[in-house]
Amino acid sequence: MGIDNNQLTGTLPAEIGQLSNVISLSFSSNSITGTIPEEIRTLGNLENFDGSFNFIGAELPDVFDGMVDLKKFNMAFNYLSGTLPQTLLSSAADLHTLNISGNILGVEDTLPEDLGQMTALQILDLSTNQFIGTIPESIGTMENLVELRLDRNFLTGQLPRTMNQLRSVQILSLSENSISELPPGLTNLSNLIELQLGTNNLKEIPDEIFNDIRNLEVLNVSRNEIDGDTLPNRFESTALETIDFSFNNLNTAFNISSLIGLVNVQNLHFASCSIQSSLPDNINVLQSLVTLNFDNNELSGTIPSALGEIDSLENIFLATNKLTGTIPSELVELENLKIFQLQSNLLTGSVPNEFKSITGLDFNFSNNLFSED
Repeated sequence: MGIDNNQLTGTLPAEIGQLSNVISLSFSSNSITGTIPEEIRTLGNLENFDGSFNFIGAELPDVFDGMVDLKKFNMAFNYLSGTLPQTLLSSAADLHTLNISGNILGVEDTLPEDLGQMTALQILDLSTNQFIGTIPESIGTMENLVELRLDRNFLTGQLPRTMNQLRSVQILSLSENSISELPPGLTNLSNLIELQLGTNNLKEIPDEIFNDIRNLEVLNVSRNEIDGDTLPNRFESTALETIDFSFNNLNTAFNISSLIGLVNVQNLHFASCSIQSSLPDNINVLQSLVTLNFDNNELSGTIPSALGEIDSLENIFLATNKLTGTIPSELVELENLKIFQLQSNLLTGSVPNEFKSITGLDFNFSNNLFSED
């Protein structure tokens, strides 16, 4: 039964409990208010419940012991409060997808230790809520998890050591919390593809994350407190495609040449990291590079002409640095270039005329030391 996106208003009636033979009940993207009636307990054949993107509030009813066939429960982006009902944790044995993101769950409350009872879960999304405290150790028993999203809460402290038991997890999203430490053994997460840790209180990232998680493609550790002294001398992952270190304090200890081993990387984001380094002459070994972002650092030296040999480049952000010399003429050969930001450097010479005639190129070369044409 699907009545999604129909501009429906009003509340869910108690008579909803009479739909005892319904397998799927979906009423997302409406303007329904009120609460979820306790009568849903009688929906013993229901497998899919989707009331996302409405205005339903109050607490979730503790009635999931009657919904024995439930496999997917989605109440994302409503106004639900309180915490997770005990019967949801202990009785929904076949539940594989639970999405209650974008609510106000967990005000002054921690994630329940019983969370680990939900061993059939493959997707758990509790992002954009208000849970506090640490992630419970029981998370390690959820061995079927493929996606775990707890970003945008108020979680603190160290991630539990049991996190390294989630060997099926592919997406681990914990950004915008106050997590301060990662546990050892995360190399056990051999299926991990995406790791989101931006905007936390991390001071150090274990070397193993950069080089030993063999399938990791996306790593975001932006807006933390990471120091360049804690990073490996060389990044060697052949899987990493996107790495974001923006808004950390990498300072003089970080050398851009350490990234040359990331032979398949597509996006390098290192804006506002206080980096005092130069772009390596052999940067052209990064033949898959699409975005190069080192805005607002203290880069010195010249722009290497080898940059013009990376045909995949679309976006170059090198503004607000201390780059000197001229713009290499080889860069005009970058046929896919869309954005080229070089403002506020110490560049001299003249701007190659070819840049001015490239249709659709967003470039800014202001506040340099260029001579008049």
